[in-house]
Amino acid sequence: MSIRNLFPTLLSDQSTHNLFSRLNNEMTRILDDFESGNAMDKRPGNLSFLTTKMDCSETDNFVEITVEIPGVKEEDINVELNGRLLSISGKREARKDEKQKEYQIIERESGSFIRRLDLDFDADPDKVSASVDAGVLTVTIEKPEHTKSKKQKISVKSKNAVG
Repeated sequence: MSIRNLFPTLLSDQSTHNLFSRLNNEMTRILDDFESGNAMDKRPGNLSFLTTKMDCSETDNFVEITVEIPGVKEEDINVELNGRLLSISGKREARKDEKQKEYQIIERESGSFIRRLDLDFDADPDKVSASVDAGVLTVTIEKPEHTKSKKQKISVKSKNAVG
């Protein structure tokens, strides 16, 4: 699966690959921030861009994306599939009593987020499911039959075996 590769994987060293993979993911997230038109304004009361952490895993039959979205209501989450492009977006509203209090510390962000993944296959929208539990969104995409791995055990025989 590719996620808008900004850096080609030329090195075989796994730790270097992980470093470039994390950097690639962060660069993609930053570019998505600007594409979405969200300001990076963090003043209280203004909607800003939320930072979301995402994991993407793959098996022979499924791709699973998990996104941390604490405090985001189910009705404020949007998952869309457009061909090979999966978009996950949402928003967390600012606290209602914000203007009535003088805050000393504000660390809980409000605002919107968007994450996009370019899949290696055209997914069937009827075979995509999404659920949220304890602030974690899980999107499961069933792979089309032609992309599923066709593993088959091959028996190994001795060259000297007669048969």
